[in-house]
Amino acid sequence: MGLTEYCLEAGVERLTWLTREKLYNVAIAVWETEPLGRPWHHEVDNDTYIPATSKIDITALTKQRATLPNPNEAVSFTYRPVGAQYRKAA
Repeated sequence: MGLTEYCLEAGVERLTWLTREKLYNVAIAVWETEPLGRPWHHEVDNDTYIPATSKIDITALTKQRATLPNPNEAVSFTYRPVGAQYRKAA
């Protein structure tokens, strides 16, 4: 849901990405998603990936919020930049 909200705020209307096959079903349940090619098996991690594109819109956000106990309540989160756990405190 956070990704969808960010994209809406930033004006991003589509995401093009590579998803693990087991997460593709989650993606199609959340966003209008289309595969961009055939699944690809990666020998190193023994996992299968699917290239896909997903439409980001208010319908997707509404669908995601409907899964919350209180869909109109603000969802709080803590943002921590990548690598923040490695920085020394000032």
